[in-house]
Amino acid sequence: MKPGLMLVIVAVFLVVILKSMIFSPSGTKYGRPVSNAETVKLIEIFRRPEIFDGKQVKVKGKVIWEDARGYQFRLDDGTAFIHVDLEPSGVAIPQIVNYTVVVEGGVFLTDQEPTLIGQGVEVR
Repeated sequence: MKPGLMLVIVAVFLVVILKSMIFSPSGTKYGRPVSNAETVKLIEIFRRPEIFDGKQVKVKGKVIWEDARGYQFRLDDGTAFIHVDLEPSGVAIPQIVNYTVVVEGGVFLTDQEPTLIGQGVEVR
C-alpha cells in the first residue's frame, strides 16, 4: 500500500472519530422535559399492563430500532423492549440507534400489547 493512501485512510478515520465525539447527541432533549420521577422497568409494564394502561411512566433503555422519520423506535432496557411512538406528541428525534435514552410518556394497550406514547426524550 502506498504511504499517501495509508495517510488518507488514517486521516478519514480520525475525522470520523472526532466528529462522533464532538457532535454526540448525549444530553440532548426532545419534546417535554423529562421529570425526576423514578424509572419503571419494562418487564413491570409487560407483567401487569392493565395497571399501567393510561398511566404516565418514565423508562430508560437503549434504542434498538428507529424509523427513518424519527417518530417511532423500540427501546430495550434489558428486561423487555417496548414500541415508543412520538408522532402523537409532535416530537421527532435524530437517528440515535444504540444510544441510551430516558423517555417519559403514557402507556396504552394496543391489541393487549403495551405501547409508550412518548412526550419527552433525553439522550444519555
